Amino acid sequence: MVRCCECAKCDWHVETVQVQAAIRDSIEEDIDDISSNEQCEKQVEDLEIQKTQSNLVSQISSVRASLQLSLGHLSLDLQDFSLLRGTRLVQVLRRFGSELRANSLKDTFTQEEAERLFGRSAQVQKIDHFISHCWQDERFAKVVALHIHCNLRPAVLSSLFLAMLAVSLTRLKFLPVVEAGVSNEIPHFPWGLCVGMSSFFMILFSWHYLQDLWSTKVYFLDKFCVHQGDSLLKQQGVRSFAAFVAQSDHMLLLWSPQYFTRLWCTLELAALVKSKSPSSLPLKIFPLQLAKMSLYTWSMGFMVYATNQFNRIAGRPIPDILILALALIIGGYLLCMAFRRYALDRKAMNQQIQSFSVEDAKCSDPSDRQWVETSMLRWFADLQLCNQHIREGLREQIRHVLGPEDHFPTTLAFPILLINLYNDGDYFAGGYFDGSPRRIFAAVGFTAFLFTFIPLLYKVCFCFSERRSWIVEFLINASLSLGATIITACVYVVTHNIVANPEVSAWALSIVVLEILMALWLQRASWRRR
Repeated sequence: MVRCCECAKCDWHVETVQVQAAIRDSIEEDIDDISSNEQCEKQVEDLEIQKTQSNLVSQISSVRASLQLSLGHLSLDLQDFSLLRGTRLVQVLRRFGSELRANSLKDTFTQEEAERLFGRSAQVQKIDHFISHCWQDERFAKVVALHIHCNLRPAVLSSLFLAMLAVSLTRLKFLPVVEAGVSNEIPHFPWGLCVGMSSFFMILFSWHYLQDLWSTKVYFLDKFCVHQGDSLLKQQGVRSFAAFVAQSDHMLLLWSPQYFTRLWCTLELAALVKSKSPSSLPLKIFPLQLAKMSLYTWSMGFMVYATNQFNRIAGRPIPDILILALALIIGGYLLCMAFRRYALDRKAMNQQIQSFSVEDAKCSDPSDRQWVETSMLRWFADLQLCNQHIREGLREQIRHVLGPEDHFPTTLAFPILLINLYNDGDYFAGGYFDGSPRRIFAAVGFTAFLFTFIPLLYKVCFCFSERRSWIVEFLINASLSLGATIITACVYVVTHNIVANPEVSAWALSIVVLEILMALWLQRASWRRR
């Protein structure tokens, strides 16, 4: 130990010097100059004063941070980047999104559970997608929406490639088929349909696992990225939400009729509008009912086609007309119910945007309202101005992403077209279209009709979307389903028995042109958005 003198206070003095040296490096250079007891005592007093001042500065900083939290001071600028955390889509959708179940944030987490949830995120430099949703919404719809939003395009492209491969191998006789017979006019097996659609659904619900091997996309989910056990970390994370939104490249909004009624959701929207360009908000909106309706439509279409094809292979034990009639009437009834529900939600969305008001939003903890509204006032100076900015930004973005109220997005209607395309591919593999251009035109026409059928049925359901008594509801759905069945049957007969018949005048091909033009016209809103 270094000693500077022989006084009784030397040990204390040296210990104090060593402490001060850790605080201020410059103090160590003056130790050797102390040569007397009086100087030693004065130096000790000075060191004690400096140490006290350092402690006071630290305490003041801590108190200031606590005061900022208690006063609800929200800033769009993130002060502590150690709070910025993100997760992977694989973690969000793990176990089919088990952590997205409704009201799961109200659960009381043990310290071990909180650490496990927090461990599913990591500190990041930026966020690609901020997932904004209402915790009161059901888990299934949110999981389906995330799968469709992130995996639909690779699912379509991959299934198209695999279906074409299956059709080619069948055409080259590398895959077995059922030989032509009484119920099967050509050698046939639905390889393209089964491989194509099976791979479509498989990739739709699993592509993110493969993509995680090379993708660097980061998602923000509050349940993972904000500590649910440490009260201080949770408070700091929750009250940094506005800054997290500002640090995100996009917001993925999983919308339901409850969304705009929740105060936390309005806070996230206000932060987005304030921190990003109002003319082009980086906002991607996906209505939960649209996700469920799309999945149901694709599944029903695949089951109808597959059932019909396997029935033919089995020798038609059930008449084709009976299978199609039951499938279209029963499936059409359920489809009309789903379409009318989505149409009602779209109307509610526009009404909520027109009357959007932060003051009317609900909050589970009333104490949060004051500091949330205070923060919005700091951003916009007036809550009415805040409401106006959010209304204008959302109105334009919803029209850009979803189109008008009565529009069915083209990207979600496309898988229906693929189902019929894969089915026709199997007939091509069996030689059904060989030497018959009229049959090719007929197939193109019916495919165009299916691309027309879903958007047209939605438009009709949109006109009858208002809720009524259960008897009237049943009659409306049954009538719409019956009408859709009759129209589909008529178009099928006309297309395959008139257009495909070489003995009929070539003017019949104008029907195909009309079907294509109708499909393009009904989807004009999607073409304009592009």
